[in-house]
Amino acid sequence: MRASPVAIAALTCSGAVRSIEILMTSSEQLATYLNDHVAGSTAARDLLQRSAEKAAGTALGEFLTSLLEEIETDRSELQSIMRRLDVGERSLKQAAGSVMERLSRFKFETFDEDGGAALNRLLELESVLMGIEGKAALWGTLKVLASTEPRIADVDFDRLGDRARKQQEAVERHRLALVPDALV
Repeated sequence: MRASPVAIAALTCSGAVRSIEILMTSSEQLATYLNDHVAGSTAARDLLQRSAEKAAGTALGEFLTSLLEEIETDRSELQSIMRRLDVGERSLKQAAGSVMERLSRFKFETFDEDGGAALNRLLELESVLMGIEGKAALWGTLKVLASTEPRIADVDFDRLGDRARKQQEAVERHRLALVPDALV
């Protein structure tokens, strides 16, 4: 197991931010990477739940509910891969994902109160779209790792990547359909 330097920002006692270098093993780096993606999936799940509730009874609400189920499936796939790789889930990272989503509510709920519900849906879908793009990158990264990691060599990362691309296309169609109401 090799160790690599990783630069992190540190806050000094005087309040100044400075960069420090720490050594992380490759397994620690993998754990950090995977847990960051679990945190992202937590934020996406929470955002989709809230968005689907707001759009309940509409075609968008049905789509978001269906997408939420797919995101949960993808999240379970990631958690299974983490178990295969003996990477534990860090509850603090998942909590950070939930907090991040909750903080976004301040902006979105302010727009809702001001009559900007369509703009909110547009921004929410853009956030989801960015998350799915990150997930597609994750599957591509793990596909490369699988060529040297026998514990995940049998995972069909092409299937997972294809599903992410289909999700991106569907979200983009719904996002573009919101533009006239949101911005015109």
